[in-house]
Amino acid sequence: NKSTLLENSQKILSALLARTDVGVRGEEAPPSLKEVTTRCFQQLSETYDEEYGGFSESPKFPTPVNLNFLFSYWALQRSNTEGARALQMALHTLKMMAYGGIHDHIAQGFHRYSTDQRWHVPHFEKMLYDQGQLAVVYAKAFQISGDEFFADTAADILLYVSRDLSDNSGGFYSAEDADSYATVQSEKKQEGAFCVWTAEEIRQLLPDPIEGIKEKKIVADVFMHHYGMKEDGNVNPMK
Repeated sequence: NKSTLLENSQKILSALLARTDVGVRGEEAPPSLKEVTTRCFQQLSETYDEEYGGFSESPKFPTPVNLNFLFSYWALQRSNTEGARALQMALHTLKMMAYGGIHDHIAQGFHRYSTDQRWHVPHFEKMLYDQGQLAVVYAKAFQISGDEFFADTAADILLYVSRDLSDNSGGFYSAEDADSYATVQSEKKQEGAFCVWTAEEIRQLLPDPIEGIKEKKIVADVFMHHYGMKEDGNVNPMK
């Protein structure tokens, strides 16, 4: 129903405009751009996780809009300590996210959010709007820092979108569901079923022996050591 859609869209726009309206008393002037950006930076700095990056404990969302703001703030304040801190917060957060489980290290792209403080256990849904915003912010991080790590992560995201969220007609899919089948034989979907691995599955996939060392090891042993995988798993099944 076109008229209903137009009516609802107008209600949404009115609600958004009401929330973004700057309230003032009498002839009081609204806050300046400098005051607003300084306060925004202070709020992000106060809630920043010094160890793992990000701006909350859990659940933890990527919030690329915050990271883009920090890059802009750094560009304006790069000659002082606040600007340096803004850049450090943004770059550290992006690195910790890319190292964590919220980043799909096998199928590329980023999951919607982390259920824990360490970016370790994701909610396995993947959103198109997250991929687009994160690709931009990782590209900006590379432009600013010159660190190829950020360029590689941006390329990783775009590879995922072009492969899994793109339709042959030229459009894009808005999301990838969190629920999946563990194998082609599975009859029931579960959250993250396709994305999780057992130690035995990894050994079956990477059985080749490592040559030139005394101790008997296979490629799976090196892989599991590199990613810190434990024999009985790294994640509480309840998560």
